[in-house]
Amino acid sequence: GLITITHVRITGDLRQARVFFTVHGADAAALEKVRAGLQSAAGFMQRQVGERLRLKATPGLDFEPDRALDQEERIEQLLREVAKKE
Repeated sequence: GLITITHVRITGDLRQARVFFTVHGADAAALEKVRAGLQSAAGFMQRQVGERLRLKATPGLDFEPDRALDQEERIEQLLREVAKKE
């Protein structure tokens, strides 16, 4: 599936960046495989970011599945169930 980077959180000292991603329609096992693949390519991506931004020190990259969309879907489902009961 298509990997979408949803947002990035960078520490105040600019040493680490947590990169949140999602893959539409992927289950937990698939997301873990994607996370492992992204993490294995983190060094390459870090170098690419450093070259493009011309930074002296480039943040290390840690990848994490973005659970916000799952939570949003669950809340919408619960609201629909409540609306049906009323």
